[in-house]
Amino acid sequence: MTATAVAVHALLATPGQAIETYDIRDSNGVPFMRVRIFGTGDGPYCCGETRKPEASLRNLSRGEIDQSLAAIRDWAEIIKVVHGQSPASVNIGGFLDNNAHASIHTSSDIQGAGTKVQAALTGQDPGKPIYGAHGMITIGEMGVSSEACIPSQLSMTPQANLTAVVFHEGAHQLGIGSSIFAYFAHSPYFPEAINAWTSHLYDDNGKQAKPGQAIYCSGCANSPADEVLICGTIKAISPGSM
Repeated sequence: MTATAVAVHALLATPGQAIETYDIRDSNGVPFMRVRIFGTGDGPYCCGETRKPEASLRNLSRGEIDQSLAAIRDWAEIIKVVHGQSPASVNIGGFLDNNAHASIHTSSDIQGAGTKVQAALTGQDPGKPIYGAHGMITIGEMGVSSEACIPSQLSMTPQANLTAVVFHEGAHQLGIGSSIFAYFAHSPYFPEAINAWTSHLYDDNGKQAKPGQAIYCSGCANSPADEVLICGTIKAISPGSM
């Protein structure tokens, strides 16, 4: 049995607003995730209890929605849900930047607590929902490819593959973080001890990530590289420091 998605169109109280809702089950038929797609008239979908409410700045295309759901179904095939709190709920909206990001919230204030999405899928209390969800994903205007997703460290087309992008953002919702340091200071580098996920990263020359290594990216303070490989929000590993 494969993961399935069932579409439900939920009408809001305000006339003219409609959120597209998709219920996805895991390979055993257990409720896995409720995905809610927000358009420009659907009110705030993000981002936190103390942050300014954010509404979707654009409507996602049918292709963008389908590729996003495909990524969630991929996770539903991998993860075995623990009964009790599922499905997890994730809001997806659009913005105008050439990027994508996940808004992640912890299940409690206890140090080391997992994400709300992680808690819901492992039978734990995810805590109070935020804007009706346990997590949020925002998709920008990236020139999305219509090609089917092929798992690869290297880009298969010159356009962004949204299935791979949303799969990446979904990993953050599931508690899989990043061991990239100082990214938001625009001079990113790997720490001296990299995790198992990061150790599988390769640059466009086939060289593997190494501890302490600088990362070249467009707009970074690190020295520019002649060639860059777009991979989510991290662009490339320095070929000269391998």
